[in-house]
Amino acid sequence: MKITLCFVFLLIISIPGHSQDNPDDLIKRFFDTFQSNTDKALDDIYATNVWTSEMKDAINSMKKTIKNYPGEMGKCYGFELITKQKCTERFFLYSYMARYDRQPMKVVFEFYKPNDKWILYSLNFSADIDDDVELAEKHYLQSPGKN
Repeated sequence: MKITLCFVFLLIISIPGHSQDNPDDLIKRFFDTFQSNTDKALDDIYATNVWTSEMKDAINSMKKTIKNYPGEMGKCYGFELITKQKCTERFFLYSYMARYDRQPMKVVFEFYKPNDKWILYSLNFSADIDDDVELAEKHYLQSPGKN
């Protein structure tokens, strides 16, 4: 009996708590799922915000667009962080580059913490990554110690 109780206790404490998710965890889980099931990845990340239920048409449109990416963009090889902006203690912006055969894509997440848990505020996929690259170059060139 004691062994069973210990096992149940260990099992319970080993299950990750979704209420403690931070934006980094949500993004990691999103990209892990995205590689095999784009619809589930989108459903899961949008599920963090109850208000997105009012945006079903826009989310379904995004799902259809992303399903066409393999035919239009080729294979996706992964994702790399471009920038992480802490706007306030409760609002973060993350910009990622998705590496497709044809060209890189930009994926921008905005997270907001209105009370005690992080929610997805906005998610955007875009082929317009040039401005981000140029801005990163300017920032790099203006950094102390750079010529």
